[in-house]
Amino acid sequence: PWSISACVLMHGLLCAQLDISQNQLCGVDVFGEGNHTAEGIIAISDALRVNGGLTCCNVLKNKLDLEAANLLVEAVKGKNVSLAGLQPDQTSVNFFMKGLGPADAAFLASDLSKPGVTGSLTKADLRFNDLSDEGKAAIQEAVRGKEGFRLLIEDEDGDTALDAHLDESDADTVVANLLTSVEEHDGYEPWARAHARA
Repeated sequence: PWSISACVLMHGLLCAQLDISQNQLCGVDVFGEGNHTAEGIIAISDALRVNGGLTCCNVLKNKLDLEAANLLVEAVKGKNVSLAGLQPDQTSVNFFMKGLGPADAAFLASDLSKPGVTGSLTKADLRFNDLSDEGKAAIQEAVRGKEGFRLLIEDEDGDTALDAHLDESDADTVVANLLTSVEEHDGYEPWARAHARA
């Protein structure tokens, strides 16, 4: 499938959007079966560099490694092209428990850092995916400072939703305030912290 996709992208065949998610772009399927190859990713990244009409090329859930993901991110650097299937007028996105991996985190971070791609987006639920700590940090950095943006993503313990606009000191203040309104005993603090960030 990648050869057809690369051809479409390279020649701009009346295509503003392309969905090649879950397509074994690197030769490995969703179960981890197959032989890894960079051929398809190189062809698609080269095509993305020269295509001027594309606004969305969804490459999520292709079991790519970070090197391959970064090739695609670099290919659309400075372009308003979504790699995660997001639309410019979209106000929220729900990727709750969608099986996304570290490469997908790179695509999401790329999209979220571009006002021309996600300028209308105000909420993203990315909880319960395997995004990696580095991927989560990149996503949080991409939305940092976006007024009113709600980012739901679990912390390093896997049990807390974080808001993009709520830093650790703010969260501690909110937790302290919540704890004054409930009976203090073991188990309330995690509840309070989750509600401060959910």
